[in-house]
Amino acid sequence: MVLLIFYVTPSRSEQYSWIVLSILLLVDTIIILSVPRIRGEEGWVGIVSIVGATLVSAWAVCESPSCFRISGGGGGKLD
Repeated sequence: MVLLIFYVTPSRSEQYSWIVLSILLLVDTIIILSVPRIRGEEGWVGIVSIVGATLVSAWAVCESPSCFRISGGGGGKLD
């Protein structure tokens, strides 16, 4: 995140690490929500925390410039 202060476009390796982190957080969210014992130990605070972290991570991946190149989006340009 410190790199984003100085660079507008994140490096390719940083984008890949965001994708890996998002996938791991999604898997962790699925495990916590599907296993009753873990869900009970985490409580609502833990569940809200992991769901929020997963959503923020997914948002960061989708807001990167490579997401527009892959999906064919216009990059925010209005014609």
